[in-house]
Amino acid sequence: MFLTSHAAAALWITTKTTDPLLAFTLGFISHFALDIIPHGDETLGDHIHDKRKKYFYLAKIALVDVIVATAMIWLYVVRKQEIARWPIAIAVFASWLPDFLWLANSFLKWRFLTLYTRIHDRIHRLINYRYSPVYGVPVQIIFTIMILKVMF
Repeated sequence: MFLTSHAAAALWITTKTTDPLLAFTLGFISHFALDIIPHGDETLGDHIHDKRKKYFYLAKIALVDVIVATAMIWLYVVRKQEIARWPIAIAVFASWLPDFLWLANSFLKWRFLTLYTRIHDRIHRLINYRYSPVYGVPVQIIFTIMILKVMF
C-alpha cells in the first residue's frame, strides 16, 4: 500500500488521540491492518526485467508517494493549527515504519529482521487475491480521499 494511504490513516488516528505512545502503537498496527487488504500495487514494476531499471522505476514512484504524503500532512497541519503536531509526526512515522524495516532488510539483509520480513510478507498475503495497479491505485486514492473527507 502506498505511504500516502498509511499516512491518511495515521492522520485519522491523531484525530482520536493525542497521546504519543498510543499514536505510535495505533499507527504501527494500522499499517498491518491496511496491508491485509489487497491493494493492487504488488505487481508494480513487474513488467521491467532489468533489475536496475526496475529499482529506479519503483524509486520514482516512492518519491512521488512521499511527496504527496508530505504535502497532505502539511496541508492538514496548516489547516488544523490548533492540533498537537508531535502525535501526528509519531503516528505517521509509525505507520511508515513497517515498510522502512522491510526495505532495510531487503537491501541490508539484517538477520534480526528476517522473521519480521516473513511476518510482513505473510500479512500481505492473508487475503490471497491480487488485482492490477489499474484498479489498485485508484482504490488507494479513493480510500485516502475518503479518510481526508471524514477529517475535514
